[in-house]
Amino acid sequence: MPSPDDLDQLTRIAREAAAEEKWRPLAAYFDNRGKGLRAGALAVLTSFLAEAVGWPFDERLRLTRWLADRRWKVLNDARLLPQPLLTKFVSPTLREWVEREPSCAEAHFLTAMIAVPPPGNVFALKRFHLQRAIALDPTHDEARLALFDWLTSDAEYNQHEIPWGYLGDPKADLNELREAEAVADQITDPLRREQRVAEVARLREIARSWLTFRQSGYSDFGEWCAEHRVDLGKAE
Repeated sequence: MPSPDDLDQLTRIAREAAAEEKWRPLAAYFDNRGKGLRAGALAVLTSFLAEAVGWPFDERLRLTRWLADRRWKVLNDARLLPQPLLTKFVSPTLREWVEREPSCAEAHFLTAMIAVPPPGNVFALKRFHLQRAIALDPTHDEARLALFDWLTSDAEYNQHEIPWGYLGDPKADLNELREAEAVADQITDPLRREQRVAEVARLREIARSWLTFRQSGYSDFGEWCAEHRVDLGKAE
């Protein structure tokens, strides 16, 4: 259920888009969604996409970058980038941008964060594009933070049932956490770097502790951790 503030944000975005003549059908989509008129909004969007997918690359890229900017700064919501817009317009444009400008860090970053990759390549391609963005622009902390989140996501998920159980392979998690630590060490913002290094240390301690616990003969991981002073609390 969208909040009233989300709907207001869509209406504001609609007004911004309406300033561009060719974007006005898309503005109508946002306006209709902001008013809760989903069926009418999708009909307008379908009509817009039938024409917009044939625009010249520069025009498609300009709108795609504007949508990405609105997503980061105003509203990170599926109504801003509905599936038809994402798959038929935004994703193909971003992939084309990478092909045209393979040395552009921002092209790789936005492709990793927004584009829908081909089936079967979701995880490999996201990682590849984030790594390329960092290689091309070593100061790109947003790409580095996104890669860190990607590398720690399995461990975060596998440990969310702790102390009752470890859902995945702690050894595989430890391998990814080593990579995550190397990424964290290169974050330029001191506070963000400190937070991520602490997060890796927490996840690594739990993974290592689980491996030790499994060899200990204990049946209760929470009890084992209390006895061995292992902190299972979330990092701040």
